[in-house]
This record gives sequence, C-alpha cells and structure tokens, in this order.
Amino acid sequence: MINADEILFSTIRGHGSAVARLQRAIEHDRVAHAYMFVGPNGVGKRRCATAFAAGLLDGTKPEADPSSASSRKLVAGNHPDFWEVRPEGQFIKKDAVAEMIRRCQFAPFESDWKVFLIHDAHRMNPASANALLKTLEEPPSRTVIVLLTSAPQQILPTIHSRCQKIPFAPLPAATVAEILRGQGVDADEAEALARLSEGSVGQALEMDEAGATEGRKAFGEAFFSLRHGKDLAALEMAKALNEWPGGPEAAMELMKSFLADAVRVSAGVNETRLVHRDLADEARRFAERYDAEVLATKIRSVTYAQRLLQRNANKLLTAEALMLDVLEPAATDFAARLPR
Repeated sequence: MINADEILFSTIRGHGSAVARLQRAIEHDRVAHAYMFVGPNGVGKRRCATAFAAGLLDGTKPEADPSSASSRKLVAGNHPDFWEVRPEGQFIKKDAVAEMIRRCQFAPFESDWKVFLIHDAHRMNPASANALLKTLEEPPSRTVIVLLTSAPQQILPTIHSRCQKIPFAPLPAATVAEILRGQGVDADEAEALARLSEGSVGQALEMDEAGATEGRKAFGEAFFSLRHGKDLAALEMAKALNEWPGGPEAAMELMKSFLADAVRVSAGVNETRLVHRDLADEARRFAERYDAEVLATKIRSVTYAQRLLQRNANKLLTAEALMLDVLEPAATDFAARLPR
C-alpha cells in the first residue's frame, strides 16, 4: 500500500539531487522512457519513484496534489495507469513482465502517462529480463518504466544502456535518526539504529519492529562487563543471545557493533563516531583488556558464528562456544577451535 505522504517529493529526505532532476524532467516534458534507481535498500528509492509516478499521473506536475482524483486512486491502489511488478519468491518471472508489457501497449486510460515500477529489478530471471529488453528497445509512447535495484551489476548491460541512472546514496546517520525520532523511537535507540542500519531508514525500522535492538543498552553494559575466566557469566550471556527478541543472529550483529566500538576507542576515534555513544565509557574499559588486532579477530569469530547459524547449527551451543572464544584475551581462530 502507498501512504498519502509517499506521493509527495517534498517529504523525501536526503535525495535533493535526484528529486530536482526528476521534477525538472516533468516540468520541461523531458521524461525518459526508462529509469534505473540505484542504491541500497531502504534509503528512499521506492518513495521517490512513487512521488515521480504521482506527478506524472496527476496532470504532469512536479508535485502531485494529494487531494486530486489521480492521487487518491494511486494511494487506494486502483489507478488504471499505474502498475507494479514484484518478485514472486526468489525471482521476477516472465509471466509478470509479460503482463506488464501487455499493459504497456495500451494508451493511458486517464492520465497523460502510464507508469510501471519494477521492484528488485536485479531479481528478473533471464527470460523476464530478455522480455523487458525488447520493450525497452521499442518503448511505447507516453510510458515510463522505473527499475528499482540495489544490485545493478546483476542486470543485463543492454538494459542498463537503455535506462537513465538515478543514484541513491545511504542517508546520513543524523537524518535517519531524525526520521526515527519523528516516528516515536527513543532518542538513544534512534541514534544507535541509524548507525547500525548504515544509512537505511527501511532497515532501521525493520530492526526496530523486530525488536532487534530491544534492551540494547542493557545488553551492551552486560557484554562489556564480561571478563576472561568468568565462564558462568559467559554462558548466561550465550543464553541471552539465543533468546534475543530479534533472534541470535541479530544479537550477534549487535555484539559485532559493540566490538567495533571497542576497536574505535582503542584507536582513539572521537566518541561521536561510535555506534553506541551512550556506551562509550564501557567500550573504553573493555578495550583496555585487548589489543586492537585481537579485537578484530573477535569480530571475525562473531561473523563465523552467524554463518554457522545460517547453516542450521545448534544455536545455543554455537552461542556458548562464541562467548568463550570472544573473552579469550589472545587472538583466536574460532573456526579451528570448534569440534568437528
């Protein structure tokens, strides 16, 4: 579903260049037949594409009128000149693209343009990609196709050459945090989520909704207080990892961010660059017990444990082995230490 505020360019944050370029295209009637919006997931590609579509459909305006009949139909999901293609399972299949192509052959029903959005365009299978290519080679009039992708390298070069590229960079952490606070997220949690999500509002919201950072500060305080030789405390922490609301892999991702902060403070990095600024003192005390190079091996250990979980390893045993490994004061090879 499309929210009412998603049809407005004025609500888009951090992508002024892309917005200005698309609005100029509408205003001067220099709209290309195909665009490729390229950038990480969750940074605003879909929102910008929706605002672009709204402007084209609503009398070709650089900013759509939310109260217009066209905008109301777009939000309600029943605009006859707007169509979306999404993956079914792992791929976008040929049948979905074929239906879009069939619709491309008709003139706009109500608006000056027809607009088609292809989500995760890099997931087109070879048959669907080749079918789309034929349409891009001979584009129907008054038709715009927008491909959204976070992996452009997986799309045929011949499709690339027929699309105008619009880049979307990760958002500044301050912008992500501000958006999260506006949606009711606690200020400290918003700051941490903004850094953990690497500039993706979508990813930050998913982490928040999944409870991936619920109890983050308490978890960090407990982790940083652990010491080598305190095996019982380490095993209790392993149990906490296994029972984490967002799952043990999410908890391990948090642990990596704690360790990365320890590496940063060990290197003398300013506290403003920490993911968990509210745990700076705890990170510093933890880092004093390790060499920076040793801390780096601990991050690799956590990454390896996450891979084991993806291969259906026993969650609790993996977490226990990981915690005992992380607390070793010397560099370790976690993979080599695991029983075969």
